[in-house]
Amino acid sequence: MPLPKSLFAVAASVAVVVALPASASASIIDLGGQAGGVRRNLSDTDYKTGFGWELHGEFAMLPPILMVGPYFGMQTLEPDTKLGAQKINFRTIGAHAKLKIPLPGGFRPYGLLGIGWVHGDFPDLVVDLPTVAGVTPDKNTVCISPASPNPGKAACNIPSATANFVEFKIGGGLMIQLGDYLAFNAEVTWRPTTGYKNDTYENALQGQIGQQSKPSNQLPPPGRNGYAFTGMAGLQLTL
Repeated sequence: MPLPKSLFAVAASVAVVVALPASASASIIDLGGQAGGVRRNLSDTDYKTGFGWELHGEFAMLPPILMVGPYFGMQTLEPDTKLGAQKINFRTIGAHAKLKIPLPGGFRPYGLLGIGWVHGDFPDLVVDLPTVAGVTPDKNTVCISPASPNPGKAACNIPSATANFVEFKIGGGLMIQLGDYLAFNAEVTWRPTTGYKNDTYENALQGQIGQQSKPSNQLPPPGRNGYAFTGMAGLQLTL
């Protein structure tokens, strides 16, 4: 027996009503930005907690669970040393995967896994470096006048340098749906890094931290690894 047309109309109306909230929770594209605190360690040097921000976008590979996309961010951090060095900008760009856990009430806990490239800008530094028989400890440094007032040391300029290295993004967060197309998110990440290389800059830093009795060319080479912790929150569009 064929069903009346009115029944099909009712069924279609119910399907539309059910599908509307479902489409918001199972977004195809997420676009957002967030900001918060960053703590970094890089090649044996700690950085004070500073400010960072990040933009991100994800495309659904398996809605509403798996999303993949790029991220771009910047962090402004100051080395936690006796040098009083200028703040350093770190720029990050990479891609990550976001695994959501859909729950009732618009709550979406998620995990993050990604990889990115980091570029750091290091300013010129003028530091007191120990000398041996009046010879500067590192051929890549340039000693300037007037000489350092500290006996046995020379005031030397560590030239501006840049560094590029890789980060691995591991973390998780919580997304709360505020409306059909707007959500709040907060997340924490741990970002181990590797590939950093800037011997001149790092040896100068090491020479100022409890090892003034040793010329920097006698110090062990700087480490190549590091890490960063981030805690950020923001808003995003869920389309």
